[in-house]
Amino acid sequence: MKFVWVAGGCFQMGDTFGGGESSEKPVHEVCVDGFYMAKYEVIQGEYQKITGNNPSNYKDGDQYPVEQLTWEDAQAFIEKLNRSSGKQFRLPTEAEWEYAARSGGKKEQYAGSDSPDAVAWYDSNSSNSTHRVGTKAAIFCWTYPFSSLFFLGGGQKNYGGKGLLHLSHR
Repeated sequence: MKFVWVAGGCFQMGDTFGGGESSEKPVHEVCVDGFYMAKYEVIQGEYQKITGNNPSNYKDGDQYPVEQLTWEDAQAFIEKLNRSSGKQFRLPTEAEWEYAARSGGKKEQYAGSDSPDAVAWYDSNSSNSTHRVGTKAAIFCWTYPFSSLFFLGGGQKNYGGKGLLHLSHR
């Protein structure tokens, strides 16, 4: 796994564009310390190596993001990764994730752009499949598509559903 340094800073957290969920309001200033963020989502090959399985629906290759993970799956993966590496990985906090997704706190509607096609795979451009990591424009010159991620939460279980996994460490 490759990690990149995200310099800390302050930003306006929440629904800065309007039309969001009530949980995204009120918009408020948040400051985060610098942290390391995985350059890409955890890929199927990495997940398989650590856990011995691959829960993904789209098994197109080792360089594709692992998906169909619950919060509990993510925590179990991190625990095994920490034991095997001797390091301390974790999910990013909600503030860290939003700060990184907004290219260091910029006011961008989509992570790294105001055009979703430039930075994310989604219903209209993905052909209903995942894609190899790193195939969309980088965000803030250091990491890849956050807009395509379903955030699993920084220790919070209220993000129902299943999604992709992005790691952080200090």
